Amino acid sequence: MASTPTPQTPRLTQRAPLSCVPCSLKKVKCNKRMPCSTCIRKGEASQCRRENVYLTGGRQRHASFPNLHYEEVVAENFRLRAALSQSQGVFPHATPSAETPAGTSAAFVPDSTLLDYLSELFNAVCDSGHPNSVFSPQDIHLPSRELSDRMLAHAGAETTWHHFAIHYPTFMDEHDQFWRWCSNGGEHADYDPHWLAIYFSLLAEVLYLKLDDWWPQDTDAAGSEAMLHIQNWFDAAIFLLQKADFIRAPDIRCVQAIAILGDVFIVLGHRSCFFNLWPVAIRTAQMLGIDREENLAKHPPLEAELYRRLWWSLVIGDWYLAGVGGVIPARAEPDPRPMQYQLALIEGAKIYYEFQQMLRAGKWMENDAVALVARTDEKIAKLIAQLPAFLRADGDEVTEDDEFRYPWMEQQRSNICYTLLDGQIAFFSTLTSLGPAEANARSRARSVCVATSRTILQLALQGRDDRIKNW
Repeated sequence: MASTPTPQTPRLTQRAPLSCVPCSLKKVKCNKRMPCSTCIRKGEASQCRRENVYLTGGRQRHASFPNLHYEEVVAENFRLRAALSQSQGVFPHATPSAETPAGTSAAFVPDSTLLDYLSELFNAVCDSGHPNSVFSPQDIHLPSRELSDRMLAHAGAETTWHHFAIHYPTFMDEHDQFWRWCSNGGEHADYDPHWLAIYFSLLAEVLYLKLDDWWPQDTDAAGSEAMLHIQNWFDAAIFLLQKADFIRAPDIRCVQAIAILGDVFIVLGHRSCFFNLWPVAIRTAQMLGIDREENLAKHPPLEAELYRRLWWSLVIGDWYLAGVGGVIPARAEPDPRPMQYQLALIEGAKIYYEFQQMLRAGKWMENDAVALVARTDEKIAKLIAQLPAFLRADGDEVTEDDEFRYPWMEQQRSNICYTLLDGQIAFFSTLTSLGPAEANARSRARSVCVATSRTILQLALQGRDDRIKNW
């Protein structure tokens, strides 16, 4: 039975309600806690909240308070401690002491040797980009209408789940308008650079991710020609962003274009370009307010949901983001949907950010750090247990018919697996330099890192090449 919708505008009252909204609507007894026992018993704890009202006398009271879990309270305490340490000029990290008695836990200093080495290796491989090939609109290789239609139809079916940056039906209508403009004698050089930046970003992404579907790979020349098109369309997107003055004129379409290019930056060897443009996209999104629900409420529901997904795509792609905010996108239907992949990555990103914030936020002893990593590992295990069947590594419940109906399913499962394994290395590698008092934890951390690394290599060698292109 559908619940009665709550009023859109707060009502006036002299006394703020203490009962939750579901209990008030059903006229049942409420113990006035958040969440109340009635909602917990009915499995509706997430919907338990108090009604927002206007108290007469000009005072406004929000009777709904955030429902924080224990881990969130602990994380908030550490964030406050870090802020207090900074204001007092105290360096938050502890330094190892040579006078620590044997058998007692020493001050903890995270070990970043492994991650620093991986970062240096990544820098050497991924900072080898091609020189710019687009200096004017005449340098852009515009595809034919037929090829453009085919590629974008392919993108809508199999690649847009990588970024969730656009509403595809709306974009295809705009695509038709663009080609009508061209057929009526218009030049693409005179068209809206914001839209064209999104357009060429999509072309570069779909051609790279689905290269074998568009270019025959029987000759080296064919592969080189395809790569030249990818590079040209990538350069065209960057050129059009600059033409749109995206640094000084915030526009949501510029954010969308950068989000789509997220898969293309690294594979073309433009890692430094990624680290420069991705923060710009995040700050622009924050200036436009898509990370705050009060701003999204001003937009139509479909547009607001699109912006939520776009914001979280940016969050997922930035390992160095200081804080995570915003409302989680709406849950997808029970059937397999590409959105379930992003929801899983969102939960993983929140776990990673919380771990990093707590690790940096004050003085830790080694035994406490071991407990923190153990709790984080438990959260990852819980996340894996809650994954839909088609995203789990075993994939036992997925049939060949499912794989045929949902061509993106196998690659999403592969991406989730690589991401969670990589996160496990990031968590346990911080413990590889523990002192003698935590020798067992140090040995286990090293064993986990080695075993996880071997698993990643085995999966990469046994899997198809196109399944690890964008990872």
